[in-house]
Amino acid sequence: MRSILSAAALLTALALPVSAQEPFPVPVPPPDASSAPELTPPAGPRPPAEIQGAIDTVDSQILGLLNQRAALTAEALQRAEPGKAQAGGFQPGRRAALLRRLAVDNRGPLPSTALARIWTEIIGASIRVEQTLTVAFAGHETIAAPLAVEYFGTGMTMVRARTPDALLEMVATDQAHVGVVELDSGDDSARWWRRLLEPVGGRTLRVVARLPFLPPAPGHVRATGFVVAPFEADPSGRDKLLLAVDADSGTTAKAAGAALSALGWRGVSVLEQGDTDSGRGFLVEADKPDTLPPAPDPASGILDRVAVVGGYAVPLTAVE
Repeated sequence: MRSILSAAALLTALALPVSAQEPFPVPVPPPDASSAPELTPPAGPRPPAEIQGAIDTVDSQILGLLNQRAALTAEALQRAEPGKAQAGGFQPGRRAALLRRLAVDNRGPLPSTALARIWTEIIGASIRVEQTLTVAFAGHETIAAPLAVEYFGTGMTMVRARTPDALLEMVATDQAHVGVVELDSGDDSARWWRRLLEPVGGRTLRVVARLPFLPPAPGHVRATGFVVAPFEADPSGRDKLLLAVDADSGTTAKAAGAALSALGWRGVSVLEQGDTDSGRGFLVEADKPDTLPPAPDPASGILDRVAVVGGYAVPLTAVE
């Protein structure tokens, strides 16, 4: 007979990831197992009313834990050192590490992607107790907006930017904490990532997440987007870098990738390319190295410049 998880064990399992999204670790006391009734396997089929009563009991316990988590998040945000708290309590690396750990620890029957979406709402709602996260989005409304909601949850304040360039200006001037932009926005400023090579409105902006972070649900649009913020992403343990590469005119994606590999970059993937005023530009994803490879020598190769314009956690896959 299949064993039934005790309520005490459920409380412990739910409590483990409570502090993973906080700006700094907060000790969480273990649940009082003595107050949680044991759900022992019944001798025979239970009446529906008894099953419903057990579900109600578990729901009440989960409610208490969620409010405990929200209170801890508020306390952590209040105690964060000035200048070190990231915009709107948003820590992309911690968020990614938490969702990865849930996928590893999950033994079912709930699928890991469903749990990740539940925790996305939990994280957003917990932060919202103390702060409001404002997210700008640019691109096709039926793509960019759903990408933002899937990643940040439904509790954020969303504002639409007319173009990717306008979105960058909004983030740089604090009209939005962060921005979500499609890789291909269908706009004249589609190669918005080249603006990250220089400060925007006097501030350095960086890509801090690649979207979607969770595997797309069946029937959902498969599109690539990025989160732009006025800070660098905190490490998640499995991260990529985003590079803006300048090359000679006529350079192909294959040639650019080979030249980057020759410099020492690994896991190179060209995401977008286009002509620039002086040659050819490429947006490239690469593995995050312990030490950055040397800069290219324009006099002896096809690459003129390789600049890091962001870094982010590797998105979850369907098998995680």
